[in-house]
Amino acid sequence: MTESGDSFQLCFQLDNICTDPERFLSAISTYVNKVHVLNKRVSTAILAKSLSKQDFKFLQSIYPQITANFYIDKRQLLSKNSQLYSDVEEYILYDHLSNNVTFFPVNKEITISFPHETSRRPCSPLIPYCIELTNENNLRLLVSSTSECDNKTMEWFKQILLKKLSTWCQLKDACSSEQTTLKLINITQYQKQYEYLKQKYGKYLIENWQELTDPQKHVHEDIGKIICSVLGIASYLITYWNENACRNEKPTFVDFGCGNGLLTCILNSEGYRGIGIDMRKRRSWKLFDSSSTSYYRELTIDPHNTILFNLLLEQKFSYIIGNHSDELTPWIPVMAQRLNINFFLLPCCFYDFGGKKFTTKKHENQNDAYLNYVEQICQVLNFDVQRDKLRIPSTKAICFIGRRKNINMTGHSNDHQESISTYNARDQILKHFGIDLDCVTAEKETKQSSLMINKKTILQKTVKSDIALILFKYILQNGSISIPDAYNILPMNLKEQIKSEPGGLNSIIKSYKEIFLLSNNNIHIADPLENDMKQKLSKNGGNDQVMKNLKTKICFFHFYHPDGCPLNRKNCKKHTLHKVSQYKKGKDSVHVQGKRRYDMKQQGFGGQKKPVFHKKAKTTKKIVLRMECTECKYKKQLPIKRTKHFELGADKKKKNQVINY
Repeated sequence: MTESGDSFQLCFQLDNICTDPERFLSAISTYVNKVHVLNKRVSTAILAKSLSKQDFKFLQSIYPQITANFYIDKRQLLSKNSQLYSDVEEYILYDHLSNNVTFFPVNKEITISFPHETSRRPCSPLIPYCIELTNENNLRLLVSSTSECDNKTMEWFKQILLKKLSTWCQLKDACSSEQTTLKLINITQYQKQYEYLKQKYGKYLIENWQELTDPQKHVHEDIGKIICSVLGIASYLITYWNENACRNEKPTFVDFGCGNGLLTCILNSEGYRGIGIDMRKRRSWKLFDSSSTSYYRELTIDPHNTILFNLLLEQKFSYIIGNHSDELTPWIPVMAQRLNINFFLLPCCFYDFGGKKFTTKKHENQNDAYLNYVEQICQVLNFDVQRDKLRIPSTKAICFIGRRKNINMTGHSNDHQESISTYNARDQILKHFGIDLDCVTAEKETKQSSLMINKKTILQKTVKSDIALILFKYILQNGSISIPDAYNILPMNLKEQIKSEPGGLNSIIKSYKEIFLLSNNNIHIADPLENDMKQKLSKNGGNDQVMKNLKTKICFFHFYHPDGCPLNRKNCKKHTLHKVSQYKKGKDSVHVQGKRRYDMKQQGFGGQKKPVFHKKAKTTKKIVLRMECTECKYKKQLPIKRTKHFELGADKKKKNQVINY
């Protein structure tokens, strides 16, 4: 070690750091504000708003070299565990001319006695140290020559602090020193609340856990990941409610998808009345339940269930809590809007209103896109929504707090006569997202249900065509139309059919992009010439072979537009209906069961559309009609009824008859 100055000596140095003084100070600022990222004993750092005369006198006594070139700051480091570690205060001296920053830690209570602990250690090293950027771009760390430093502290200085500062210094974009977690609450009060709940419930929960998994699995390095997450959420809610409630009475809540019920139990135990609802009863409910009243309800959470709605309305809850509520996530703001109350939402899995997985565009982060989607739902429903990030051991830590603009923090309407909001959620969601809430449910879509939906969709392609034709003729006469109005002009039987279509009317309109143009939730007639240019640019320069494959739907402009279709027959959709003939696509082996009988039946029928038998099992056969258009070579298979004459529908088909479809 070499001497540097009167009181500091060089400990570690990283040579040739690709940085500059501006990025160096940005990295230091990040470390000053986010010390908990590097020091796991620290929960947060609180910077002093101003320094007193006593602070300046103390600095003069420990560091007489202070001049007018120094900028002085002070921060308080709060420990995560007050029983093991004590808080530490640090004076920070910035010397902009020399590009160095010096830290002087002060611990006013080095040892504090506890019943089971003789002393507690400081949460940060009590050694003055200096971080310096030289003219040769060497990053150096110096420690006080008069202080003793143990091996663990030296290892932390070298392997964690210096390396991380080096990484931050070399970032092209400046490091963000803003607080990214717990922005809506007081961090000091949150930490006190968390430690209180941890001491009160942690040991008891570990000893009495009744879920199927091993209790130690639920205990993070001191309590457990699940318990730690729930305690963090409970501490956040209690701190937020204490700081923002404008009445003496405490907010009440209903926890949708409460799971093991731990969050519901803790909030009730702390004086916040509420219930937890889940579709399956858990064994831990018996442990958490009160002797006088039950905190839990075993009930399927259906947003369309009037019994559930009336139950929530009678209880007059002020908050809906959605903690990792999966497919209920987008419905939480809707139900809160209908009940005219606030909500706390912590999204996890990506589901839309229909219980399907939320999809995003290419090269778009799915998590960010889904969070923006949820936030947009809250804004559309007239909520004052705030986004924050919790400090819990989970990658999904972004939460939303939605407050109705006409009610206060305890959930009571400013107009006491108004119990249910007149702001129609269904109309707003239909207007902005093209989804009719009355036609979708929050039920999670399984593989089996997905197959059933696909089968329904295949059988109802004619229904889609009928809907498209009605809208096409209406827009020709009246101009553009919004999606809600388009839904209202449809006959009742078609509205019922739309319910089986994933995505509803919006999905049907998008499937006819060659006819309709969707802009700002308004439907317009598309320009065929513009669509043709887009296809030629995207489909291999307009190759004829590629264009042939597009002829799967009839051309609405050719058949129904008064001016006809501006494109020629070759480059457009079908200007004529398909003319089909049978085509064979069977096995070539002569040993196939029934091949001889099949070949004999094939002879003498000419161009008649004859069914082909597919052997599925020993006792079942599937009969399909294979069809191929004689012009565009488009192939299609239709299941038919097995009757005496192999009828397609009700009428017997004649020889050489052409089937139009």
